[in-house]
Amino acid sequence: MSRRILALILLSSTLALAVAAPAVARNPLQSLLASSPLGAEVGAPVNREVGFRTGFSLDPTGPYEVRVQTSGDAVVVSVARGNRRRRVVLTNYLARGVATPERLQATFGRFGKISMRFRESRHRPWFGKKRRCRGAGRFVVRRGVFVGSFRFRGEDGYLGIRAHRAKGSISSVASKCRRQSRRRGAQSSSIFDDSFSGLVASDRTGVNSTAFAAISFGGRLFYFAEREENRGKLSILRTALVRSHGDLPLNEAVTAGRFSPGTPFNGAGRYRAAPDGSTSWSGNLSVDFPGAPRFPLTGPTYETFLEAGF
Repeated sequence: MSRRILALILLSSTLALAVAAPAVARNPLQSLLASSPLGAEVGAPVNREVGFRTGFSLDPTGPYEVRVQTSGDAVVVSVARGNRRRRVVLTNYLARGVATPERLQATFGRFGKISMRFRESRHRPWFGKKRRCRGAGRFVVRRGVFVGSFRFRGEDGYLGIRAHRAKGSISSVASKCRRQSRRRGAQSSSIFDDSFSGLVASDRTGVNSTAFAAISFGGRLFYFAEREENRGKLSILRTALVRSHGDLPLNEAVTAGRFSPGTPFNGAGRYRAAPDGSTSWSGNLSVDFPGAPRFPLTGPTYETFLEAGF
């Protein structure tokens, strides 16, 4: 597998982290995702070429954080758990509907539906503000409340929400900063300029796919898992990320390795390469996604790809 393909898998696997985070507060990895398409499709690829992001966050009882927001021309309910600096696991429920700056309306099948409108605060600190087109200063953030109806119930009732009012915002790039943003984007560098190694194990069954990736560069080690499910007009994208330090856990001959990322993963995956060039991915590795606990990440149907840049 080429470095370019591994890079695309990395971006796809981490996209859900950017979806769950506020648009203005991205970390360096999330900033790479601004032009990356959502892995999930709902009948057709989701258009992300939209100059705004609108939504709100909720803090239900329990370990989860919930954010509802637009992603291009779709509405996404993101359910996240974990420490964003080191490890995070989340599930994104994505549906087409009405995704405009001031209106969110979509049906998430048996999980629920949303129909809410934005009411802007009378206090408008963004109006007439002098802007430096750097960092958060590039964005116009209109704050207010969303009112209407939102109900959601996750698989087997792991999460239940009903809301009629929630504080939220609409974020967009200031008009005077849009041209500068395009110039900077054309000159952006890639994290894959560093010494790079990666293993990817992937499986596809019909319209659903699963992938596990371990990627090492610059002394950092990232473990990812992604499960993409298409259910008619609804797509579900489950993602887990663990950040650590070191290199891929391979033997000196680069023919075998044991991958045990730790929480939210369970068990370990074993990579083996035979003299005839065939490879296998086995073991009891699984991951606890919101709504899909102990989801298996190994098996005989997985294809494995390895690039060792030691």
